[in-house]
Amino acid sequence: MSGKKFFKLLFFALLGGLIYYTFSTPATIQEFNTLKLSQPSENKFSEGFEEIDRVEDLFPPDFSRWHQLTLQNNEVRLLKNPTKSCFVVPSECFMAPGKSKIEISTEQRKRGQQSLKFTVPPTQLSFGRKTAAGIRRHLFDFDEGEDLYFSGWFYLEGEQKPFTKNLMFWGIRAENSSWRYRKEPGRFFFFDRNNYIASDLFYWLPKPEAYKQTVLDEVNLPFNQWVNLRFHIKFSTDNRKGLVEVWQDNKKILYFPGQTLPQEQTKYSILELGILNHEDPHNQQTLYIDDIRISDKPIFKL
Repeated sequence: MSGKKFFKLLFFALLGGLIYYTFSTPATIQEFNTLKLSQPSENKFSEGFEEIDRVEDLFPPDFSRWHQLTLQNNEVRLLKNPTKSCFVVPSECFMAPGKSKIEISTEQRKRGQQSLKFTVPPTQLSFGRKTAAGIRRHLFDFDEGEDLYFSGWFYLEGEQKPFTKNLMFWGIRAENSSWRYRKEPGRFFFFDRNNYIASDLFYWLPKPEAYKQTVLDEVNLPFNQWVNLRFHIKFSTDNRKGLVEVWQDNKKILYFPGQTLPQEQTKYSILELGILNHEDPHNQQTLYIDDIRISDKPIFKL
């Protein structure tokens, strides 16, 4: 076989694999989606990570708590699905090899006896690799003209120093997708390279600018102590009606009017928490989360 013919066959084999990876739907996801349709949506939820002995207990069959767990351990995205994503039977994730993990913890806790601990190893210095550990809850229904209020406690463990890359820790996502708004478009919050909280829209085309704190007025996020973060998002496709506000320990650090929905028919239905995107090749990262609340009605003073 000539070299030219070999590379041609290799190209079509890789293309076929990519198409299969993109459009195939595992049976567990189909089962999850079927069960989800029978559940009511509600824009109100709270979680203190209490009264459980194992992380698996966060995923009861009655859909009353969390619905999905994701772990990623430096797998290459173009070769296979890099994220061990569990629907319906999350215990499968705990048998996956790798060092990214989620644990019930009594080491650090803000209220009650426990918190949820997320740990990821350094990212390998190769193209398309990263580490992540997160949990997701579906069944929200935030759309045009509605408000989202969130409050939660976060504890970053380790040496206080700038991140090598942005560290994403919170997201509200939509399930619908199109050629412009691929995958699960949504609003995310992250710690930037200087340890300041910022916000961005992901999986939008064209991609809007990130919301970042004003130079000289930035509030640094302290490590090794509990920090209360509060978000208010007004959802709209209209730049004049949408709004993002963020408070860190009662101090307002972000205020940005602007578009917060990609399309009028978009509904944000997935809340995601944890270390959602870690690309630091040198350091392990640990994050604790406790006492989170989300609602479409005010749960704190604006």
